Amino acid sequence: MEKTEDRTGLSEEKVVRTVCQDCHVACGVLVQVKDGKVVKIEGDPAHPLSEGMMCPKGLAAKQLIYHPERLTYPMKRVGERGEGKWQRISWDEALDTIATKLKEIIEKYPDTEYAVKASERLKALEKKD
Repeated sequence: MEKTEDRTGLSEEKVVRTVCQDCHVACGVLVQVKDGKVVKIEGDPAHPLSEGMMCPKGLAAKQLIYHPERLTYPMKRVGERGEGKWQRISWDEALDTIATKLKEIIEKYPDTEYAVKASERLKALEKKD
């Protein structure tokens, strides 16, 4: 889809080639965007790993993006677990809290191995070598 304008000259449509972030696979995605809003998500047939295939979760990403109850800021639990009491916090506070907790865990368990989430994109890079 090429960039187009409607009769008012204000509408813009484009396709953005990207990868899905809903799981570790990172399937290739074509996202149709109109006036800055996602209107369609489909698999990218040119992607070397997913070859145009996408799971239902990835295809439903548009619904997740625009769900009225989707959180767009960090929250911190202020009550007991399960009470459902949360407080909005800044991104800086959230990142500082995570960094502090990770440091505490590493200090408490120095001989433990830790895993980091990665994706199929790493395998694609390995194949090029």
